[in-house]
Amino acid sequence: MKRLFFLLLFFTRLNAANAQQSYTISGIVTDDKDQPIPGATVFIADSRKVTASDKDGRFTFTQMQPGSYKVVVRMIGFEILQHSFMLQNNMRFRFKLNEDNVMLNTVNINGMSLAERKRLLAIFMDCFLGRSRNAAQCKILNMDAIKLQFDKKRNILTASSNDFLIIENKALGYRMKYLLSSFVYDRSEWGNNLISFDGTLFFEDMKGNTRQQRKWDEERVNAFLGSLPHYYRSLFSNELEENGFVTYIFPNPKALKNMMFKNPNMVLKYTQPVSGSLKKYIKEVDNNFKSFDLGLIKKDSTQIIIIYTLKKEPADFLEKGNIIGRPFKMPAGQATLVDATGDSLLIGRNGDINPSAGILLSGFWAWGQVSSFLPLDYEVPARMMPPKVKKKEEPTAATLSESTN
Repeated sequence: MKRLFFLLLFFTRLNAANAQQSYTISGIVTDDKDQPIPGATVFIADSRKVTASDKDGRFTFTQMQPGSYKVVVRMIGFEILQHSFMLQNNMRFRFKLNEDNVMLNTVNINGMSLAERKRLLAIFMDCFLGRSRNAAQCKILNMDAIKLQFDKKRNILTASSNDFLIIENKALGYRMKYLLSSFVYDRSEWGNNLISFDGTLFFEDMKGNTRQQRKWDEERVNAFLGSLPHYYRSLFSNELEENGFVTYIFPNPKALKNMMFKNPNMVLKYTQPVSGSLKKYIKEVDNNFKSFDLGLIKKDSTQIIIIYTLKKEPADFLEKGNIIGRPFKMPAGQATLVDATGDSLLIGRNGDINPSAGILLSGFWAWGQVSSFLPLDYEVPARMMPPKVKKKEEPTAATLSESTN
């Protein structure tokens, strides 16, 4: 009996240790001659975690949860280095920086007129920062760092940056540094004005008085609830319905037209929301990761419509946003249309996804954009979390029989 007790105690402690597992990321920063570089800035993308290499070029991050991460290393006179990886155990890196020999300012290298650049910048700002009330309180301090290209024939605007864009978000109380790798604004696809962008982001908390901090806390909670990270965390924990999300897998316009022509009754199966688990598309990789099969969605010529039912679409969105049409009787709430561009997404427990450019957004999530971004490790204070929605019970064979009789 005593032996059984100790075995139970051992496994209880083992499970607790696994649930709280954290790891260390460490390494050394050198130049191309393998000489240590002290004072290099090293940070974890999409977070507030930052450090500097010591006199021997070494750095360390502790208490890191399993997930998909990107380490960024920056030092004046050297090219910015980025490295993405999956963290599942302690990891150690050796980052070698190359000298930066590019000294030209290439902002207007394509001969774009100042008037044309101003017009395109206004479009970029709407798509990148968003059009929300929060976006009006965001400002990019170094606009000259934005490089723009416009393809008139295809009606596509692209952008990038060689250095970090410095963004002040006075609505949420963050100063952000965003290295823009790619940005695409495509007005040619079904008239949906699809937006996609990717890059490396770092957060710094702004300083404010007690009143400002309380207001920022409220706005951060409001920005998180119903957001894309909130959806992915709920998807990972299989709590979509309890957290207020309803998901529909729906044919794209071309597929819907063909379907209605060939077999109108087939459309009826899309009038009901998909069960919260999305079992057909989600597979568990391990305790910390799940994969989302986007390839299957593309193969079926379908899109995803996601509705967050616990909040209404605000008045400024109804005036300026790209409102998603709801072809059947769908619940009220904040609606987003998701198009798959990649074959799969890897979803982490904390709501991170890889690759981040695997989807295109239209609708509510495309409206808030960078002005609604929060650090990856953001957690809603327990006192400010809304109550769970009562999950509808799946009909059983017995209940179906009773309803038939």
